[in-house]
Amino acid sequence: MKSLKDIEFVGWGTFLVLFIPCSVIGAAFIWYVTYDTTELAIRIGSGIFLGFICAGFITAGLNEILHRRNVKADNEERKVARKAKKKKKKR
Repeated sequence: MKSLKDIEFVGWGTFLVLFIPCSVIGAAFIWYVTYDTTELAIRIGSGIFLGFICAGFITAGLNEILHRRNVKADNEERKVARKAKKKKKKR
């Protein structure tokens, strides 16, 4: 199993794990803001929709953080290699 520092991206597994609690929270929010006469299917469907949106944003944010971390590490490696190449060239 990879450590947290070696993870390059989060995928559908993370999305599905986040989707369930986000859907519950979304359904609770929809239950709070809608009238009592609103149909059950509308409330549940809207909660699921909010769960998809919420989980998507969180997953995209996590992927962006991991991408920027990987780019920073790659740039650091190139910088070290470039400095070593310059030192070697001077000799």
